[in-house]
Amino acid sequence: MRSSWMAPMVLCLSLWLLSRQADGQIFSSMGELAKVFKMEVELVSVLQRHRDTLEESLNQIKNYAQEVKAMYEKEDCWPVKEKCTDQNLMDKIVGNPIYNYQVLKRLNVYFKKVEEATKAVDTKKTLQELRKVRNKHGGLPTEADLQGAAKALNRLQDMYKLNITDFARGRIFGLQTAAELSVKDTFFLGRFAMMNDNPEVALRWLEEAVIQAASEGNHTSPVKADRIEQVIKQVERKLPPGFRDIASFEGTDDFENNDFNLLKIPEKTRDPAKFTTLDDEMNYKALCQGRTLLSRVEQAKLLCSYSTLAHPFYLIGPVKTEVAYNDPHKIVILHEVIHDNEIEAIIQAAKPKINTATTGQERSISDLRVSRNGWLPDTEPSLTALNYRMNLLTGLQTVQALDAHQEGKKEEYEMFQVANYGIGGHYGFHQDPMFVYKEPDYLAKLGQDDYVTGDRMATLMLYLSDVSLGGRTAFPRLGISIVPKKGSAVFWYKFQA
Repeated sequence: MRSSWMAPMVLCLSLWLLSRQADGQIFSSMGELAKVFKMEVELVSVLQRHRDTLEESLNQIKNYAQEVKAMYEKEDCWPVKEKCTDQNLMDKIVGNPIYNYQVLKRLNVYFKKVEEATKAVDTKKTLQELRKVRNKHGGLPTEADLQGAAKALNRLQDMYKLNITDFARGRIFGLQTAAELSVKDTFFLGRFAMMNDNPEVALRWLEEAVIQAASEGNHTSPVKADRIEQVIKQVERKLPPGFRDIASFEGTDDFENNDFNLLKIPEKTRDPAKFTTLDDEMNYKALCQGRTLLSRVEQAKLLCSYSTLAHPFYLIGPVKTEVAYNDPHKIVILHEVIHDNEIEAIIQAAKPKINTATTGQERSISDLRVSRNGWLPDTEPSLTALNYRMNLLTGLQTVQALDAHQEGKKEEYEMFQVANYGIGGHYGFHQDPMFVYKEPDYLAKLGQDDYVTGDRMATLMLYLSDVSLGGRTAFPRLGISIVPKKGSAVFWYKFQA
């Protein structure tokens, strides 16, 4: 991220993005999830080839294969090789958080049962083929991936106040999909939320599981209603006093009749817990849900134009410029500034370098940022032409090779960061500058090797994909959010002049 001072930034859902500024978890990356779906298709192919000889003793294989096939048939993607292009896979399957959760659960729970059943009938060839497919794709998801996916579904519900019943039936943000959560899924998610000390969310899932079990009939439901009721009783003991009516909180509006406080900056401090405020959090959630917090008077002042950026390069093809926020904290959207072939080349170059995103100088993994990211050097061939245009778009020297004055040190030019967000992926509200919110004596107390590059002056963020739902870049203190659009960029400075 080539990294104003006014606006902590957040990313609200999932997308590929490029910005200048540990081995990862599968659920945190759409790219990794795509590999998992493809691996599962190959695993099912192996199982189907041997199904005839295993059918009597391996009913679990048959059931597993049918469940996977049913998912693709719902999206008119079966047979996969004939009807499911990579784009359809990304749009219909990988992009659906319910399918993402279910593939991780299938491979983490049910597939292990399939392997055990296969071992029991001593089908050595089948096991060898399954192992070959697993090794080819880097192995099966782990239990941590499944837990991360479950946590992500709960995060989506908390952020967007999704109706649990609608969500379980595949209706996501008002869009009806073919995906559905079974009673086994809702029961699992409820128990998971309970074990993670989130009784309110647990109650929502478990109440839905009761309804699903009743509709299927207690004799045919894979999870019996009385078992669910037992878990609900455990959850109720953890609920706050007086809290019981699920209808009192599901689908409600946290922001009704709320006066949003904008342009409020906390006192300078070295305590990270005090960098942001409750107002930041309230504004953040509202913006991620698509609310407009900027007054109509201020909105009327926002303009669009064609700009040459005072440079001959853009004289014939000027840049489509949209002001998202005016001075003194100006934020500008630059439309269609990176080409599709460049985007694909950058994504391919970044894939081998993608790891679980970390935060801070200690590079720690945190729920603040749920994504995978990688860094590309300025010498990366796919960035050559873009580097030049970056300089023109920002008016800054963004890479050492194009330093007109040859005065910058190598470490002063931060590499390109490519981030990929998966199920419920997000980056919580934060500031890109490293020092601006610190106390005045903070710099004086830093060690010789701490942040030798100085602070970040500005950020230019490019969107490498469209996002059908969510995915906004929000500025809670300014009261605006940017909807990602493939090929566009957002630019803002970190400091007032």
